[in-house]
Amino acid sequence: MKINPNHCRYILDDGTQCPNEKVQGVNFCEEHANWLPADLEVYGAITEHFRQDVREFWSRSNLYLVVQVGLLSVFSIIPNSSSVDYKVVSSTLSILGLIIAIVWFIVLRGAVLWIQRWREQTIRIDNVIDRHHIYKETESFAYSHPLMSPSYVTQYLPIAFCITWIVLLFFIWGT
Repeated sequence: MKINPNHCRYILDDGTQCPNEKVQGVNFCEEHANWLPADLEVYGAITEHFRQDVREFWSRSNLYLVVQVGLLSVFSIIPNSSSVDYKVVSSTLSILGLIIAIVWFIVLRGAVLWIQRWREQTIRIDNVIDRHHIYKETESFAYSHPLMSPSYVTQYLPIAFCITWIVLLFFIWGT
């Protein structure tokens, strides 16, 4: 492709050079010179907010996981202690673990919904800024393969803990 030095340097979706004359002192036409810097700033802010939400998702997940594992550890050593009433302490720990697991599930579901909203905004801006639509293609793959997404799968981990605590409660009161 031959580049015309008098035309805008922006490359259109079809791979051709923008036919508009470039603005004096700038390599882009008036249309592309005005929107590009502002849109890049918006895109940067949106992607940073998206990344922050993802970081917070994993921090919260790890915190709740540590709490759940800690409660299970305490639960596992209670039968070895003869100085406490097994059923009362075990039931209390199980109910606490169940409540925390339910809250964990609600928090993660909400976080995934917010992450999804920020992904949608990133794709919207990506459609304007990135002629290659790299982010959009990556997200299309994630939408079509949700079980390969760690955040999608992780949001259901609290359900496993809910089931565990319920089974333990049945075991405690069944004996």
